[in-house]
Amino acid sequence: MVTTNIAVFGSDGSIGNYIRKYSKLKKNMTFYSRKYKNNFFDIKISNVENILTKKKFTRIVFLISFTRPEKCFLKKKLSYEINVKKTKKFLKYLIKRKIYFIFFSSEYVFSGKNNKKYRENDKKNSRMTYGLNKIEIESFLNRQLTKNFSILRLGKVYDNSLSDNSFFSNLIKYSKKNKSVYVADDQYFSPVFSRDLVKIIDIFLKKQIAGTFNICGDQSFSRYEFAQKLFKLLKINTQLIPIKFNQLKMKENFSLNTTMSNKKIKKRLNFKFCNFEKNFKT
Repeated sequence: MVTTNIAVFGSDGSIGNYIRKYSKLKKNMTFYSRKYKNNFFDIKISNVENILTKKKFTRIVFLISFTRPEKCFLKKKLSYEINVKKTKKFLKYLIKRKIYFIFFSSEYVFSGKNNKKYRENDKKNSRMTYGLNKIEIESFLNRQLTKNFSILRLGKVYDNSLSDNSFFSNLIKYSKKNKSVYVADDQYFSPVFSRDLVKIIDIFLKKQIAGTFNICGDQSFSRYEFAQKLFKLLKINTQLIPIKFNQLKMKENFSLNTTMSNKKIKKRLNFKFCNFEKNFKT
């Protein structure tokens, strides 16, 4: 089956860049972002209508989001305007036009108080501004009678090029400038390899799969454990000092357990996730 006319909105972020880099469908994609002159996009419904009227897109990858949780907390109105109000208008239009789309949610929809990995149907009770924004859109989508879309809840995404602006690459950059690095040992997550994520996105676009899925790797770590493994694999000698997350003095009330179960997506696609250590072996 030939998949054509795919639009990627909000492609200037790290996930958009991974799609540009790794997707096998990228020749069929048009990328819209704030950084590329030819395809500048502002999230206004008039722009959506204009683009979708001129170009008959059949599939949409929706990446537009105000994504930094701490900034979302500090700029609640802006966060709600982008992540909820404008997003809802955009998605309503896609639903009306019966255009398949992928919406990206977050591990932060959960409170982090569970002592086990979160499943897709577990209660969404985040106290974070960013998490609450995502919950509102998930709830809006789940109320739709026709579900011609998927909701992908992402764990933290990493890439072995370490050239993006993720927690992982920033950790490496910081280690090169400092003799020691403080890393929280009480926040846990289930990271997902960028190429695995893009493979899954490609499959969803080809098959137009609907539903809500956790997208994360098999392994779970604390930030400190992850940093230890990463530094060992990359032979970085910078000292790692474990601290508690609250010592980072963030304003936002971050969830401490964001580990998720990936059993549903593995069963649905018969998918095998990459092992973290193997991705960095030279």
